[in-house]
Amino acid sequence: MSRKVKSNSLWSLTVLRDGSQGGSPKLEEAQFRFGRSRSEVKNSRVCTAPSGVIAAIENFGLADQSLEAGVLIEMSTREETGWMEFSSLVTQTKTERMDPSWPDGPVINSTRSLYTSGPDSCSLEFIAMSNPCAPSGEMPAKIWIRASELPSNRIAWALDNGIFESQPTKQETLHQWFEFENSPHPERPAPFPMPGPLE
Repeated sequence: MSRKVKSNSLWSLTVLRDGSQGGSPKLEEAQFRFGRSRSEVKNSRVCTAPSGVIAAIENFGLADQSLEAGVLIEMSTREETGWMEFSSLVTQTKTERMDPSWPDGPVINSTRSLYTSGPDSCSLEFIAMSNPCAPSGEMPAKIWIRASELPSNRIAWALDNGIFESQPTKQETLHQWFEFENSPHPERPAPFPMPGPLE
């Protein structure tokens, strides 16, 4: 993880376990902090992992490491041998005026795309990272991803910045360890979105 973000066809997302949650026996319930850079990780909200990231973690045999510390998700717009392939299913662009009181003023475009991986029955939501004031760019038709172990320098950074620190006063519930048929599960944070390629 660096202070700068790659701007080519290969980019990555650092996903770190949020220590304040305490232990979690399931990837689907584990909570994470995430980002392309150190500042993004520090300022990110706590989220769960989307189904596509969970599938990648499991496919590459990194479930235990992910539950303990986290994982590095690498993405590419070019086909990579052994990586998971995701195809664009639907794209939505929202256009808003920067200043609603100025009808002829500049507009802001925000584009989100849903990608699916047929063989694994999972999905990922990507956010276009192009200039929001520029005309909306096209998202790639396919994106390939893989899960890798966190580099030691990123784990060291997380330790130094308290990402893994637990909260002793936080009370755990039986829902973390057992399934109850007639008892509502505490609300989980939303899955984190994925960053699209930089243009």
